[in-house]
Amino acid sequence: MLRSRTSDIFAAATYLTGWCRLWWLTHRHRLTVLVYHDPSPESFRTHIKHLSRWFNFISLDDFLSGQRLPPWPAVITLDDGYKNNYKLLPTIKEFKLKPVVYLNSALIGTDDSFWFEKIPYKLRETLKELPDELRLKAVAEGKEAGAEGSCLTMEQIGELSSAGVEFGSHSRTHPVLIQCDKEKIKDEISGSKTELEQKLGLPVKHFSYPNGDYNQQITGIVRESGYISARTIRNGCSRAQDDPFQLRAHNISDDAGYFKLICQSCGLFVLPSMIRTWGEKLRARPYRKEDSLNVLLTIDSLGVGGAERQLIELARGLADKPGINCQVLAMSRQDHYTALQDSGIIVHRLVRRVRHDWTVFLRMYGLLKKLRPDIVHSWDYMTAIYALPACKLLGIKFINGAIRYSSKRLDRLYKLKAAVTFPPSDAIVANSLAGLKVHGLEDKSKARVINNGIDLGRFSRGKAKSKKDLGITTKNAVGMVATFSDYKDYPTFVKAAQKILAVRDDVTFIAVGDGPGLDSVKQSVSDENKGKVIFTGQLKDVESVIPLFDVGVLATFDEGFPNVIMEYMACKVPSVASGGGGTGELINDGRNGFLVQQGNVEQMVERIVSLLDDGKLAAEMGARGYEMVCNLSHTAMTVKYLELYRHTSGKR
Repeated sequence: MLRSRTSDIFAAATYLTGWCRLWWLTHRHRLTVLVYHDPSPESFRTHIKHLSRWFNFISLDDFLSGQRLPPWPAVITLDDGYKNNYKLLPTIKEFKLKPVVYLNSALIGTDDSFWFEKIPYKLRETLKELPDELRLKAVAEGKEAGAEGSCLTMEQIGELSSAGVEFGSHSRTHPVLIQCDKEKIKDEISGSKTELEQKLGLPVKHFSYPNGDYNQQITGIVRESGYISARTIRNGCSRAQDDPFQLRAHNISDDAGYFKLICQSCGLFVLPSMIRTWGEKLRARPYRKEDSLNVLLTIDSLGVGGAERQLIELARGLADKPGINCQVLAMSRQDHYTALQDSGIIVHRLVRRVRHDWTVFLRMYGLLKKLRPDIVHSWDYMTAIYALPACKLLGIKFINGAIRYSSKRLDRLYKLKAAVTFPPSDAIVANSLAGLKVHGLEDKSKARVINNGIDLGRFSRGKAKSKKDLGITTKNAVGMVATFSDYKDYPTFVKAAQKILAVRDDVTFIAVGDGPGLDSVKQSVSDENKGKVIFTGQLKDVESVIPLFDVGVLATFDEGFPNVIMEYMACKVPSVASGGGGTGELINDGRNGFLVQQGNVEQMVERIVSLLDDGKLAAEMGARGYEMVCNLSHTAMTVKYLELYRHTSGKR
């Protein structure tokens, strides 16, 4: 009772002295996630009525989509999926809420209860053995849980879903995940998603850590399981650039009065612990290490792509070097690869709220001022434009690594970006000599070439798929791995495939990738060839597919130093690729592969057929390609970049 009165007094004092209003004014563009469990319908409606004067309620998907949000956005979440949540439906409809209800898949639609609700029944047997006086004292303030099932029924879930409620996962059985082994964690996280999607017939995209417990391993498994967000119970708000798998939240007492409600929704009810946490962070100073070379790698996206793959290989290589503190900055939430998180590398997010977001300059300056890296290495023009001004103001050395292509047909915008970002850069690095030549930089002292590197271990560790997995029923397979973008020439690949299929039936063509041009390329395949030209879509483990190819193809309009050719070579698969750019720096035509003219279908057909018909030639080219790629390891690439960083920073 005394503790409750004290907390009420603290809440009233905090509210009346203006701290809640100050917090509100300074959090206009941050997401507030409010966590409920089992509120009564009356108190929930009262809460929402009060909170609607402070916040604009949105869905969690609205926040994650990156779209422009209203000021003071907030998301309502309900943990555990209690049966009484169904009684909140009138309020949800009245205020047009889009809450997320996190369910335990093993309990919904059953008569079972949570393990922590069963404790009173186990405890009762023990208490019976105590003397009356001690027993009555022990249970004086106790509360007995109901014996009947406490979770929503499938019918109730259906009605809530129709009203706009989204359902996420809260694991299968609500365990303490940090006490579980890896297989149990996977079963609770991935198994819950599978069970819920089967029961609900709806996609389950969001996860809430049961008991609020999580670590790097748990977060990694959540990512791998296909979720797009995970909510914690760490106090605080979330920004667009924050990790969507560590969303912060404010716990709301189901029966909180007005003052306590507003204080809790602002996160001020845990102010003492927040101050303690801030102090620990300041003491820890995890960002800059004075006795290390501090490197920040910046890139627009961590989605699928060659630059993204190379950045990850480099970051992992640097992380293994003593005296190197490497971190990554991405300007989107895309995260195709999990290798950075698995390696414990810090990833900062600086997401643009709109296409031309001028506030990024200020946010970039603030972040770099806090991190104080010795080197900022940009991997594209977008981050170069945003990071360069801050680097110059703060005296940070800047390396421009935006030259990833070598097309001779540079458009005006591309030339303008180069003209703006190259002169003030402290160093310029390209992945091919062809790239430097196109920009007229081959003789510049501050420009150099560092070829892409490859981790050959990826191809020895990976488990190869079988032809049956991809639907290949023929003796031979010819594949192309690339995004369906304007830079890649999938139409030429498909035309060559259909010419070959017109005269032979012992080959299947595989197109691995995704992108805006996928549908139009699919439509270009004739009906009789649809079973012989297979589109796999985007795959994370291309190393398990490439070994199935008898010939690897790369038809392209513009290329720097193609990763996929190195991947073909790592699997001893002979290559047929469009000439131009840096591809010729990898393929010695006629020795370790074939080069063809861009868009020349007949020449591509001739080269593919010659490799299919001459197994000895194909094997020899594959072996020579493997010899070539063995000299292009990611370790060698890391050493070269490290030399560049030390030379540019003057820090040995």
